[in-house]
Amino acid sequence: MTQRNGQGRVAVVTGGGRGAGRAIAQRLAEDGFAIAIGDVRADSAKQAAKEIATAVGVPTAGFALDVSSATSVRVFAAEVVAELGAIDVLVNNAGVISLRPLTDIDEAEWDRVVDVNLKGAYLCTRAMLPQLTSKGWGRIVNIASDVGKYGVAYLAHYCASKFGLVGFTQAIGVELAQTGVTVNAICPAIMNTEMMKQIARERAGLIGSDADETYRHLQDPIPMGRATEPTDIANVASFLCSDDASFLTGQSLNVTGGGWMN
Repeated sequence: MTQRNGQGRVAVVTGGGRGAGRAIAQRLAEDGFAIAIGDVRADSAKQAAKEIATAVGVPTAGFALDVSSATSVRVFAAEVVAELGAIDVLVNNAGVISLRPLTDIDEAEWDRVVDVNLKGAYLCTRAMLPQLTSKGWGRIVNIASDVGKYGVAYLAHYCASKFGLVGFTQAIGVELAQTGVTVNAICPAIMNTEMMKQIARERAGLIGSDADETYRHLQDPIPMGRATEPTDIANVASFLCSDDASFLTGQSLNVTGGGWMN
């Protein structure tokens, strides 16, 4: 039986309307956390919150959230506290990706990827930190990527944002080490999500290959022979948000089926 580490605590999951974020929100609810989901698609956030409440029976709420906007983040943080009473866990999961040769990445596209993936984590962490540090216990989990540790062609903007998120995790982990708030990152390999399948389609177009074949090829470096499932990420997030992970901070954990070990 799952230990309900979250009983009486509130977890915020950004980008929680679908994919890995949805799986993380579900698992943390099963651990006993009340759940606040923020998503740029407000309908997805509200629907996911409703489904989790029905399935698990914990308090939930879904809100519109643009993590790249300081105003939106401030409003969201206030709404969460007003609705659920506190913020004890922040999962910075919201992210975007696109596949482009560097010469085709215009400034707007570069800014979009970096603003959501990296600036968004900064804005959310800064806005919610007073809540996280107020009780001497808190958890921040940043969803990075294995390509936040090595470079990949056509993903210069995405790699830069995820390398930055790993560095942010380390720096804030040190900064908050005396507060009772731990800060860690999860670095998945290619995931079994619609977003990653879209990237496979884009890559297939660039290299003149079949999309399904390209998606399978992207999994070839994974010794366990499959893509990362959203539930794989959710299970690790559950541990990092538990009392058992109280001495683990500033780390970026690879969830790659053995595909990347540094």
